[in-house]
Amino acid sequence: MGDRPHHFVFVLYPEVSLSSLTGTMEVLEQAMLEQELSGGGSLSYRLSLVSSDGVRTTSYFGVTVETLPFSALDGVEIDTIFVSGGLGFRAAMADPALIGWLSTRGPEASRICASGTGSFILAQAGLLDRHSIVTHWLMNEEFAEAFPGVELIRDRIYVQDGKLWTSAGMGSAVDFALALLEADAGRDFAFRVAKRALIMLRRSGEQPQISSVLQAQAQEGDRFDRLHEWIYANLKSDLSIERLAAHVGMSQRNFSRVYHTKMGMTPGNKVTQIRLEAAREALLHSDMRVSTIAYECGFTDEQQMRRAFLRWNGQSPSDIRAGAGGKG
Repeated sequence: MGDRPHHFVFVLYPEVSLSSLTGTMEVLEQAMLEQELSGGGSLSYRLSLVSSDGVRTTSYFGVTVETLPFSALDGVEIDTIFVSGGLGFRAAMADPALIGWLSTRGPEASRICASGTGSFILAQAGLLDRHSIVTHWLMNEEFAEAFPGVELIRDRIYVQDGKLWTSAGMGSAVDFALALLEADAGRDFAFRVAKRALIMLRRSGEQPQISSVLQAQAQEGDRFDRLHEWIYANLKSDLSIERLAAHVGMSQRNFSRVYHTKMGMTPGNKVTQIRLEAAREALLHSDMRVSTIAYECGFTDEQQMRRAFLRWNGQSPSDIRAGAGGKG
């Protein structure tokens, strides 16, 4: 990363959401700890929090954060500008000092990031024109109407377009931060940090904002919630209809009927869907052999997994991995 620390500048404003800020800072902190404990390296970050007033900024839930004024960074090199979303984003869009600073310093930074409705603020500053971005799915229509010159990618958790990085915000904060870390320090290091931070699954940007497990939970309340969580945690186990029915305390026949009625698919198809989601993430973000991924995700062998991928989305495991630049 060079001789000097990589300078991360977080832009705050009243009623900002702290989820992306704290999620990103936690990943960077864990990265520095991982490097220290593993014997050193060249990774180093400097963090600055700035706002128009340069005083305590109050987040949506009343937590106050000490910030610097924009003028404190005059003449200071900035590597990454990060704008979080929050309910105060509309007022921030109308703040001439904030928008003017972003318009001036944004083009100078080597990376510009927005989380959730932070994309509105960057667009207002003219930094997103003719670029591809993502925002929270609830804000898609408002964003598309307000900024027709920006290519909005719907239902992705984060998108990179050159030096512009945008995420859906909220629960995608850690995934987004790990993607930024991977860009700075490599895939292997990012995964060591994810493991240190007890991340169950690091999602790629191509993942939908609402996963199949979450959709299933929304469809059926809590009746099958624990079943889906158990399936995800036991991909290598026997996940036959008999085993699933026994796990929820239902007869096989009744379980199959009720599940299909409530979920709109058979239990066997849901197991395959969850296994494929886990396998896709491993293909995109690990160097494990394809045969090993197949085993870890509960497929009989590599060929069974390949057939499942082709049947569900028309791509083979090698196609998916080639798209990520990974190893075969």
